[in-house]
Amino acid sequence: MEKAPGSGGPTGCREAFLTVMGDDGFLAGVLILLHTVRKYATVDRDFIVVVSTEVTEPIIERLLQECVRVIQLDPFYKNELARQLVSRSERYRSGYWVIKMYVWRLEEYSKLVYIDGDVYFRSSADPLFCAPADVKAPIAVTPRSSQDKSAGFNAGMFIYLPSRSVYQDIMSRFLGMSEEQMLGTSEQDFLNLHFKGAYNLIPIDFLMKHRRMVKEKGLWDINRVHGYHMNGNPKPWSTMWRTACAYPKDHQKLIKQYEEFYLEWWQYYYEYSGETMPDKHEDYRLTPMDDPTGKFSNWDPSVADRSCP
Repeated sequence: MEKAPGSGGPTGCREAFLTVMGDDGFLAGVLILLHTVRKYATVDRDFIVVVSTEVTEPIIERLLQECVRVIQLDPFYKNELARQLVSRSERYRSGYWVIKMYVWRLEEYSKLVYIDGDVYFRSSADPLFCAPADVKAPIAVTPRSSQDKSAGFNAGMFIYLPSRSVYQDIMSRFLGMSEEQMLGTSEQDFLNLHFKGAYNLIPIDFLMKHRRMVKEKGLWDINRVHGYHMNGNPKPWSTMWRTACAYPKDHQKLIKQYEEFYLEWWQYYYEYSGETMPDKHEDYRLTPMDDPTGKFSNWDPSVADRSCP
């Protein structure tokens, strides 16, 4: 049942953090996002995870154990074109793109902070709720570039006012695209197009892309950075996080810097799990309950090939 606008979530809270999961593989990322948000929070707010039907029941139960609100939906319901695209593009297989648009429907909240599941915070995320958002500019975001204003914004985190009418506008525009346009457009590019000239900016270094920090560390004041967005592969919870070949070609020479950077995520993970953090990086691994794909269970670091062709 839909709740009345502004009535609040199950806890009565009218503000919330939320993320989405398209499949089981992002469990570890979402757990550490949740852990770091709560670790530094000064206000008790709801945390919502919107999951697709690709997320299995054991993982949903795992999330519920963390006292989060889980909303599961079929991203292809009444969306035949998106269904057809599943066979053509991996991007649509989990329905992640579509469920990310769903977040505008949660009108029971007055203000929400959407965060991708590959983000973690190193200080309080609470100030995000102070970011301006109104009818004319319904979202607040970090810019893609610190120098080029025309580059648009980063859609990995945004503060917004939920609105069913905005959701309907977004989906109408999405469904009005040709198949070729859908295949050639990321959700970030689409949102930049949809909200062009209708958003507010927050400082780029509040939530920093990790590649920018690794490559340009000397240009930034790390004390201003509240969190990192680890977009792209590999993720720190991947067995390939110490393998140079797994990174973009122009970043492979920075493998030592990436390894050092990801240590902070692993520190939060071991803090969350309650396990003792190993001395050697090659011994870092997810516990079986946080590793639904079983990659770490079947991984032997002593024989792992960390070289590039």
